[in-house]
Amino acid sequence: MMGDSDQQDESTLVQGGKRKMPKKKKKSWKERQRERQIKQERAQEVYRIRREREAERKPRRWPKYRILGTVCLLALTLGAYAVWHYTKPFARPAVVTIYIRADGSVDPSTAPILNDKNIYYTFTSAVRGSVVIERDNVVVDGANYALQGSGNPGSKGVDLTGRGNVTITHIKIKDFEAGVYLSSSWYNVLSQNDLANNVCSIYLEYSSYNALSGNDMANNEAGIYLEYSSNNTLGENRITNNEAGIYLESSSFNTLSGNRITNNELYGVLLSSGTDNVLSENDLTNNEAGIYLEHSSFNGFGGNRITNNELYGVHLLSGTDNVLSENDLTNNEYGIYAQSSTYNLFSGNVIADNQRGVYLNESSYNSSYYNNFTDNAEQVYSHASTSYWDDENSIGNYWSDYEERYPEAKELDSSGVWNTPYVIDENNQDNFPLVNI
Repeated sequence: MMGDSDQQDESTLVQGGKRKMPKKKKKSWKERQRERQIKQERAQEVYRIRREREAERKPRRWPKYRILGTVCLLALTLGAYAVWHYTKPFARPAVVTIYIRADGSVDPSTAPILNDKNIYYTFTSAVRGSVVIERDNVVVDGANYALQGSGNPGSKGVDLTGRGNVTITHIKIKDFEAGVYLSSSWYNVLSQNDLANNVCSIYLEYSSYNALSGNDMANNEAGIYLEYSSNNTLGENRITNNEAGIYLESSSFNTLSGNRITNNELYGVLLSSGTDNVLSENDLTNNEAGIYLEHSSFNGFGGNRITNNELYGVHLLSGTDNVLSENDLTNNEYGIYAQSSTYNLFSGNVIADNQRGVYLNESSYNSSYYNNFTDNAEQVYSHASTSYWDDENSIGNYWSDYEERYPEAKELDSSGVWNTPYVIDENNQDNFPLVNI
């Protein structure tokens, strides 16, 4: 049986002659959510189809914000790679020692040195390491490539121990204790090399008859060092901005000619315990001392330009029987400074614009004549020294302040000599001062 409520639902009620329809059954919440989801899926499908059709008609274009974001991301990626690439540990080439063996072979065979008939050896690239020469009568041409050292104590760029008649040329040699090392070596030629940042660019010991010419040596502790070495020729080298230029110790009969030795921290040339060496036509400028000689005898210095040195043009310490002739000694603190030095000859030099032209300290029996003393703050200073200021031919020196000091003096019988001596002190005077020179 149906209840009253069921009968009411199923019956047809007439009100005012019109038929009233029964109410629809209310849907559950789950049913409503399912219907909504179906509608959204259909809408998305319609949108997708429409976008695909549009893409077929024209190329896809990214929104500006996406383009900018992508560019930024790419830049960050590349930047991170660059930082990693350039800051990762630098892999240096291995340090090697290359030998040119006595049989002419190059060891190791992979070394970048071309061998031509076991006589001519040419670099084909830079080398990080050393080259040891074990064969005589060869030429090693660096072709302007670098031979790079690591600055280790005892390191040698090119080792010529015991070698003869070897030519080393056009190599850039850097960061060794000795750029080129010669020991008991004869008749070798070192020419047109560039040597920098070494303790000593070229070191010779017990080596003779070698020629060093046209090399550049800069920013080393010492340019060239000779020890117990004789009859070597050093010519036309450029030795600048080193601690010291050339050092000759216990070395004799060497010739230094036409070198440019400038802007070295200490001395241009230091000669210690050496005899019979000749220095000529060198440019020794802007060093602390142009030439420093100690305990050395019978050396000759001629035609050199020794100017603008901080202290000494030429310094003689315990030097005897040395000859300084026709040098330009200008704009130094002291033109010539002699300490405990005797029997030296100073002749034909221009000694000008120094604070003191010649300084003699406990240095007697030196001879000075035919020199041009011009505008030195003090022409000569002598302490405990008695020397000679003219020669046996009655020729003295030119003194720029002579006429000021001796306004009444006259030329002696058109001889070119003044009739009044130039007095330096009670123990020194020029008896035949020159009217002009």
